[in-house]
Amino acid sequence: MFTQMTERELAPPRRIVEAVSFVTTAPAFFGEMTIVVTLDEVSGGTEVVFSCENLPPGLRAQDNEAGSRLSLEQLARRFE
Repeated sequence: MFTQMTERELAPPRRIVEAVSFVTTAPAFFGEMTIVVTLDEVSGGTEVVFSCENLPPGLRAQDNEAGSRLSLEQLARRFE
């Protein structure tokens, strides 16, 4: 299973909105999830916030949170 992402809104440098669809035959993962990423300048760096909406029923919230956290950690390593 993999994902297909489509940019819905790009408002540099503060906001990115993407639509994500899982490419799968599993009905529990059908549908389109929305990811909103906001970036705010803070003292000493940038605060990055992920917000996920309309998760498919087969994607557990805790698994989505773990994946989001991993993505943020990988992003941070690129800029350290």
